[in-house]
Amino acid sequence: MTTWILAQQTMEEKIAILRQMGSRFEDPDPHLWWKIPSVLCLFVAAILLVWMLYTVQRRRQEREVAPQPRRLFLRAMREIGLSASDVWHLWRLAGRTRIHHPTAMLISARYFDQVVAQDCCDQKGQLVHAARRRRLMAIRPAIFGPEAPAP
Repeated sequence: MTTWILAQQTMEEKIAILRQMGSRFEDPDPHLWWKIPSVLCLFVAAILLVWMLYTVQRRRQEREVAPQPRRLFLRAMREIGLSASDVWHLWRLAGRTRIHHPTAMLISARYFDQVVAQDCCDQKGQLVHAARRRRLMAIRPAIFGPEAPAP
């Protein structure tokens, strides 16, 4: 459209029109001091929003991946149907023998017997805590069933 207007004008009018068009870029913008900081603020806000979303997502993933041995142990005990005192004795057994995942004691009757022996006997194999061993062995049939072979 501008070329059509320029084609029908004289040379002086063409120069005046071009100068008028160029003056738009020569005159300072009075709102420039507000435009630049607002654009920078929007840019910083966008970066902060992306960072916050990334942090939230990373925390969700870390929470999902984190092992929860106590929760798994308590859930397994609830499924088996043990009393609160039996659960407490098994939890203490895992703590004394330093088992990081107490549910591992429930893998097999043989491993359970090894953990009980490690807890109730000294290094020479002498029985030190007979009452504790009787209590833990009374829990054994509830976990593995009455047909589990005795140690």
